[in-house]
Amino acid sequence: LSFTVLKTVKESLDYFPNLEVITIFAEGVPERHALKLGLYAKKKKVVIIGPASIGLLVPASVKLGAIAGVEPMQLERAKVYDPGKVAVFSASGGMTNEIINAVVQHGGRISFSFSIGGDRFPVFTPKEAFLSAESDKNTELIIYYGELGGYDEYDLIELKNSGKLTKPVIVYIAGTVADMFDESPQFGHAKAKAEFKKESALEKRKALKKAGFIVPD
Repeated sequence: LSFTVLKTVKESLDYFPNLEVITIFAEGVPERHALKLGLYAKKKKVVIIGPASIGLLVPASVKLGAIAGVEPMQLERAKVYDPGKVAVFSASGGMTNEIINAVVQHGGRISFSFSIGGDRFPVFTPKEAFLSAESDKNTELIIYYGELGGYDEYDLIELKNSGKLTKPVIVYIAGTVADMFDESPQFGHAKAKAEFKKESALEKRKALKKAGFIVPD
């Protein structure tokens, strides 16, 4: 299956030159394959979301995958036909859907959303997701659900400090319970393990808050 992802995505990019966005739902794609796909996507000028993504949503325009639900009642609750001003991102597919529903239930609407994917090397990174929201004229607020492990959030801090990210951001970092253990446990996603202190949820929260992000406890 893992080799099939690399093979079929590359073949799709070769055979369909008008493709602009691809979402990879498969999990457990080998890291070297994900990195190869990232390089190939840049060469072809195509956005690849995933691996391990539940999809992409642009209300009233496109819904690709299980994002925002699959049943008519779920789609109505998520107001997928009603564009708004809030961009939602998360590595977690489940939390992407949870946040979409929370935004809508509190009177907001989604400008666009996708789950970045839970593998260690997502092809379309959180940094690129934030830059896309920054450049989107319809987006006024970004909500991001992150987690322990990796250094993606420090890239977001760099964007803010350099003035490339000006829109308000609410960011929640999950995994503070890991600090109760002598060694950080491995959580559900491949990247969700803090090998070093800087990767811990608590350290990320402190750094993000210091940089001016809205960081709930």
